Amino acid sequence: MTPEEKARLIIDQKLIQSGWVIQDMNEFNPIASLGVAVREFHTNDGKEVDYALFINGEPIGLIEAKPEEEGVHLSSKACEQNIRYMNSGLKGGYDKKNLRFIYEATSLIIEFTDWYDPKPRLRNIFSFHTPEYLLSLMKDYKYNGDKTLRGRLTNFPELPITNFRACQLAAIKNLEKSFGENNPRSLIQMATGAGKTYTAITNTYRLLKFAKAKRILFLVDTKNLGEQAETEYKNYQPYDCTSKLSELYNIQRIQTSNIPSDTQICISTIQRLYSMLKGEIATFAEGTDDEVEKSTFGTPREVIYNKDYPPEFFDFIIIDECHRSIYNLWRQVLEYFDAFLVGLTATPNQDTFAFFNQNVVSEYTHEQAVEDDVNVGAFDTFLIETKKSREGGMVATINRKLEVRDKRTRLQKWQDSDEDVSYSGKELDRSVVNKSQIRLILTTFKENWRKWIYFKDRKELPKTLIFAKNDSHAADITEIAKEVFGEGNDFCKKITYTSEEDEKSLLYAFRNEYNPRMAVTVSKIATGTDVKAIEILLFMRDIRSENYYEQMLGRARRTLSQEELIKSSPSAHSRKLGYVIVDAVGVTKSDKLARGKCGSDSKQSISFKNLLNAVVTGDIGEDTFSSLGTRIDRLGKILTDKENTEFKQLTGGIDIHSLANSLKQVHNTDVIEEIIRREYTNFKELSPLEQENVHTEILCKRCKEAVKPLYNPNVRKFLMTVRNSNEQTIDPALDSLVFADFTGDVQKNKESIRTSFKTFIEKYRDEITALQIIYNQDYRNRHITEEMVHNLYEKMDKFDKALQQDFVFSAYEDYTKKKTVLKELVDIIQIIRYEWGQTSELIPFADGVKLRYRDWLFEKNKNKAGVRGTDGSPFTPEQLTWLEMIKNYIAKNASFQPEALEVGVFKKNGGAARYLRLFGNEWENIINELNSALVA
Repeated sequence: MTPEEKARLIIDQKLIQSGWVIQDMNEFNPIASLGVAVREFHTNDGKEVDYALFINGEPIGLIEAKPEEEGVHLSSKACEQNIRYMNSGLKGGYDKKNLRFIYEATSLIIEFTDWYDPKPRLRNIFSFHTPEYLLSLMKDYKYNGDKTLRGRLTNFPELPITNFRACQLAAIKNLEKSFGENNPRSLIQMATGAGKTYTAITNTYRLLKFAKAKRILFLVDTKNLGEQAETEYKNYQPYDCTSKLSELYNIQRIQTSNIPSDTQICISTIQRLYSMLKGEIATFAEGTDDEVEKSTFGTPREVIYNKDYPPEFFDFIIIDECHRSIYNLWRQVLEYFDAFLVGLTATPNQDTFAFFNQNVVSEYTHEQAVEDDVNVGAFDTFLIETKKSREGGMVATINRKLEVRDKRTRLQKWQDSDEDVSYSGKELDRSVVNKSQIRLILTTFKENWRKWIYFKDRKELPKTLIFAKNDSHAADITEIAKEVFGEGNDFCKKITYTSEEDEKSLLYAFRNEYNPRMAVTVSKIATGTDVKAIEILLFMRDIRSENYYEQMLGRARRTLSQEELIKSSPSAHSRKLGYVIVDAVGVTKSDKLARGKCGSDSKQSISFKNLLNAVVTGDIGEDTFSSLGTRIDRLGKILTDKENTEFKQLTGGIDIHSLANSLKQVHNTDVIEEIIRREYTNFKELSPLEQENVHTEILCKRCKEAVKPLYNPNVRKFLMTVRNSNEQTIDPALDSLVFADFTGDVQKNKESIRTSFKTFIEKYRDEITALQIIYNQDYRNRHITEEMVHNLYEKMDKFDKALQQDFVFSAYEDYTKKKTVLKELVDIIQIIRYEWGQTSELIPFADGVKLRYRDWLFEKNKNKAGVRGTDGSPFTPEQLTWLEMIKNYIAKNASFQPEALEVGVFKKNGGAARYLRLFGNEWENIINELNSALVA
């Protein structure tokens, strides 16, 4: 059998599974079925096409078949052949204009082009389209003004700018432009809280309404995110319609093996989608979606054709949180579908950019989001370091026994031991538990948070999320936190994948209710889950993945209005302004890996030849083996059958994928620990140095065993030769701005705020009315009103987010008179006067008003200028009561306006009518004098 005959056998199988009936020319019957594929059909110029495709008796497409080795020429020679056949037309008087669906195929690869698209471009597909799908495309073209889907993607109507953030408008506009250019993959990078999901739903709506897409998949990687997305999709209110999205289109979260044919929006985890494709959905129990960290590593998932859900089932797939490497383990699932892929993430890495062909249609970073008030930034990092955390310790035996605890059951018991146990800080809460260390960290946190200027007036602990190392560690933290803070069970809750309490109820309470004040998690709410009220992140585990760390920080970056914040934190007197990182493990100092995946190519700058030489000359480094294994595995995917056979002959029967896997698994800690348990029964009795030697000995043996085939120079020569002929070098490095951050100093922060404030008042002293009056000390002719004070604060906020009332007051607290506190809105007037040298003493505005009121009364007494005074006093007792009330009002509001006589305490004492009777013709002069004298 020739290579081409072999390829045709496989092509026949793929056509049959896609619903085509295959015929030879001598049995030609184009109406034998909806779709008929006829072998070796003649063209008008006497050539033979490999397959002519007929639907309802009419030719609509061609297939050019090539042997596997010709795959590299599909897009050139094979495509050119098809074009010649199209131009010639099929024999029999058929209209050659109908030959629009063109395929080039080997036994491994299928390329497809719809020649009715505006700018026809071939694309790789998993298998041949069904006849029903091609018929639907033909009808779709006719009913939509002679435009294919890709044709309709070039003509979206303008999106109204109301109710959208600028970053959302840019993302939607650029994404639609990318669709119009027929880019198969697009990436939206948008900061947490900026509205990625809302953007995606708006795009979904526009694709369904204007591009007439038939079905769109929104893909997540956890059940929790799937439920969250379902709620957002169903509650979405289109900008140009009074009906909810769920009233316009059928929205289904995939939970069974059946997706109704009229479903237009599907929501699923990628794990569930994979099971559905394999026909295992019935045994896939609800709530068992893999945890993120556990579901992104391992052997890539193999996919086979599913006639119920063929590759054309979805037109578009939107991949939420796409940075989590689901395209590494689950890439085949995504590439099964002939669909546009759209990635959503706040934290892309190099793999993300590479997968989406570096087609970044929106780039909206956290820094930009903070500047636009879409995110809040970190106030500062509070470091907590204990001796045990830094140095570890020694556990001494008691009567040759050690106390141990089972992580799962938490049962404690005594175990025989001849040796004391030493441990490092990294082993804490993994192999060793020291509750004193946990208690010390939490006690230090408790004793300090009230001292921070950001929360100094809070009565309750701001909502705090604690990151633990594992479930057992989380349980210890939860238990000790309640003890340290002297609170009950509701104060601190463990929210992990093993929590016994209802997850939804716990999250609702943490978001919206007073308790819990603290939540402890491992990974359950470390990414994706929204709890906007969080204002403190306490890290009690180190994070080595840069992306995962950024996602964790994202839990506290969402904005929240004061009205919403006080629902869970009643003493908050402003909107959420930022968050504090509490670092108890050095997470802010540790090196972060942009890509932390097992079996990744972390040594991309080192040549393939040097990696081969390194492992055969004794290098046992994990990065070296992982990188080499990854590259050899990648190489194996492009070898021909003949090359695979030759490789096995050289290695004595070892195939290339087995070699690659052996290299990548050499450093598998689970396997090494199993060897230790099996072969070194006295391992725990060994000293730390001896234990390290055992580890090294085992690792060296595993490295030599894995590398054994590569000691043969002919094997290395073969790999280098085949690599040079089949593999291209790709440089994934991207230019980027290096961002430096640091743990701030409190006094430096205060100095920075004062500097910013001084810059602000100098810059706007001629533009902002309140500053004009204070600078010119023009209190007699113009009074500072409450509205002016509020306007001043608004301008400060726009100038610099750090110029919030509390932060500014705290920055000047060291300059105030002892035992006085700046706390009222109008105290800002005193700070401005102090900075402009109009007063040498910084005291609360109310204290100044009180002193100036005393001086004003003294002047009145001296001049006898009162209205009806008796006994040497210019004012009656009732008049003095009213003057005191006006003085108190000015102390809080900076000035007094006659309208205030009809509100509050003034109205209770008779209002404007009583005031006029008391002061007669002098009523207005009294108010003007007080406004001038008490503020000046």
